[in-house]
Amino acid sequence: DDQQLEVEYESFLKKAHELKPKDVGISEYLAQFYFYKQKPAEAIKVYEKILESNSKHVGALFWLGYLYDESGRRKEAIDTWNKGLAIDESYAPILNSLAYIYALSGENLNQAKKMAEKALVKEPENGAYLDTLGWIYFKKGKLEKAKEYLEKAIANIRDPEIFEHLGDLYVKRSEERRVGKECRSRWSPYH
Repeated sequence: DDQQLEVEYESFLKKAHELKPKDVGISEYLAQFYFYKQKPAEAIKVYEKILESNSKHVGALFWLGYLYDESGRRKEAIDTWNKGLAIDESYAPILNSLAYIYALSGENLNQAKKMAEKALVKEPENGAYLDTLGWIYFKKGKLEKAKEYLEKAIANIRDPEIFEHLGDLYVKRSEERRVGKECRSRWSPYH
């Protein structure tokens, strides 16, 4: 029974964590278990505990920021990710996450572009990172560049959010062509 196995696994991880609270590996397994069980508050507590022991654990800072963001605590997420980048300025998951947050809000787009490009240097075929850069270009109004990156992203990962971004792009491009055509059709040298 899968449910019974999950209960036993959680119990095992909790006991191991209690016995060896400074064992980061065990703590990470427990935090990821909570993440996959959609228990963000529990996962956050474990990552915060990991960081009490090792404040420079960049992986824990990434996941803690991610969980903060998913829990509606965006400012804390950004602060946490910035702490991670202060330790390792080339940590691709954090670079991409911050870039994507900025792209969604339309803020710091030049900085976001640099971050996304830096993440892609590390993982050039990562569909999520390609999507982020494509979405940044979309927000900057550079629709051809956005199309290039969003189509590369969807070729690497079939994600509903990337399909949504592509749909938004195609609608925007269609609107621009239609508006441009209407303007040309109304224009006359005799007016």
